[in-house]
Amino acid sequence: MPVMDDAAAAIAILIPAHNEEASIVATINSIQQADYSGCFEVFVIADNCTDATASLALSRGAHVWKRFDTLNPGKGQAIQWAVSNHQEVLDGFDYVAFVDADTQVDQQFLSKVNSALSIQGVDVIQGFHGVLNGEDNWRASFTYLGFAGVNHVRPCGQYALGGSAGIKGNGMAFRRELLQQFGWPAHSIVEDLEMTLRLLLSGHRVAYVGDAVVRSEMPLTAGQAYSQRERWEGGRHQVAKQYLPQLLKRFFTTGQWRYFDAVLDLMVPPFTLMLLLACCVLLVGLWAAHGVLVYVGVVGILCVMAYSCSALLQTGASLKVWRNLLAAPLFLLWKVPLSLRLLGSRQRAWKRTSRNSEQ
Repeated sequence: MPVMDDAAAAIAILIPAHNEEASIVATINSIQQADYSGCFEVFVIADNCTDATASLALSRGAHVWKRFDTLNPGKGQAIQWAVSNHQEVLDGFDYVAFVDADTQVDQQFLSKVNSALSIQGVDVIQGFHGVLNGEDNWRASFTYLGFAGVNHVRPCGQYALGGSAGIKGNGMAFRRELLQQFGWPAHSIVEDLEMTLRLLLSGHRVAYVGDAVVRSEMPLTAGQAYSQRERWEGGRHQVAKQYLPQLLKRFFTTGQWRYFDAVLDLMVPPFTLMLLLACCVLLVGLWAAHGVLVYVGVVGILCVMAYSCSALLQTGASLKVWRNLLAAPLFLLWKVPLSLRLLGSRQRAWKRTSRNSEQ
């Protein structure tokens, strides 16, 4: 542990966890290896746990807050409970960061959080949430690509252009006063997206800090991936229906770009569907000998390729990740039927995605 620096902010790191005995120790260990001169403490929110998550966290020096409420499960609900019921503990800290229980935290993460939140006017930040196991197979590599784009390239541009970078569910941090004042009212199955929009409508932009890095494990099997994407994409549709009218109204009444940026972000189709659409336009253009369609299809494919290469280069993707992406046709054959299945999804409650170590 580094020598404490009285000038550095005190940071509380909260880890929401539901039956995470397989990964919680590694996550806590990575936080405790932080290269940070200030005071920091780890708090595990053991939410409806029936395994050894709490005892393992205690054995690694973390504080554990146990919550038992099987009628009101969910990550957002657990965070709201923790913030509401431990106000006095949090009063001893300047900033509150959130990390998932299957995460490896970069040694510089806390230092970057401290530097970003020390800037006047910055009240909430999002670090880069990347993929820990992106080399494991083609499915993980495509998830790496998706995260590199959605969690790095897009928030970079959004924040630079005056929008909100958005909360990505892992690796975010707040000024403690804002968190206590605002709480965590987002209780949908995509609580990170909902929280982003609630903050935005309340006048708070999320700043993006790309060098504050956390990486988490992604699914390797089709079953795991379906469960996770059902929550992401199904929940996104639900939140979009609820918040699009409010965002549009706010944009037309204020004229502020940040609200229209959020509208555009909600309306962007999945990366795979954009690529598929461009390919279909190209094929139709070639079949019909229609020059304009061929041009539009080629430009669309080149734009997707440029976006992908930019994301991979900016996040330092390994050669193995690039090589795994050659399985693009296989990925499309898997993802398109999956997306069609998800169109009919009606998932309303949060469901935990099983970890690879549990298979």
